[in-house]
Amino acid sequence: MQVILLERIGNLGNLGDTVEVRAGYARNYLLPQGKVLRATPENIRRFAEQREEILAANAARRKSAEATADGLRDLAIVVIRQASERGVLYGSVSARDIAEEVSRQAGKIDRYMVRSEGTIKMLGIHVVDVAPHPEILVPITVNVARSEEEAVLQAERYARGEDVLALVTDDAGDDPGMDDSYGDSTQFRPRVFEEIPDEPDAAETAADRVDQLLDGDQAPPPPDPEAAPESGAGDDA
Repeated sequence: MQVILLERIGNLGNLGDTVEVRAGYARNYLLPQGKVLRATPENIRRFAEQREEILAANAARRKSAEATADGLRDLAIVVIRQASERGVLYGSVSARDIAEEVSRQAGKIDRYMVRSEGTIKMLGIHVVDVAPHPEILVPITVNVARSEEEAVLQAERYARGEDVLALVTDDAGDDPGMDDSYGDSTQFRPRVFEEIPDEPDAAETAADRVDQLLDGDQAPPPPDPEAAPESGAGDDA
């Protein structure tokens, strides 16, 4: 589906660009969020007529967001979590957790403004981008530690350019049951995220299937529960 972007969106493009996206992604997210218009002849004409007004409104939102960005610059937050001796968290630190802590320290932000590459699963210092406006990214420091004291030590090591997770491996000692890779400081660095694969969207899948049917594709017939099993399927070996 071709759409007109009403704001800058990741790798898709900038405000005013006409791009091709998956139909389900447009219907389920971009269109309901007001981030795009369908690139119909009528909408293309309307956008061209209102382009200056749209650009002016975007500039006003950006100017307002710059005040929020100023409060985020050089921000370092501390998140306390339980973790194993290897530094693996019992749980994770999500975009919501980061947004809540930032809001307590530097003013309200929404979790959708936190542009992390998944959830944080390790102790250490992590740099995460916050976007108060689609065209403004501000890096902040997220210090994930098991205690306030450990957070201070991690911050000091990070400021000196030292390996933050060495604290964890030092504390763990020579545990014979520990994988040798955990003693290698190159295996885990301060900025570690766990990639979260995209889960299939049931609504998007259904919408895409409707498109296929409209294009003439036929859905496979459902299995017949009364059908006899294939020859040999139930025979004993």
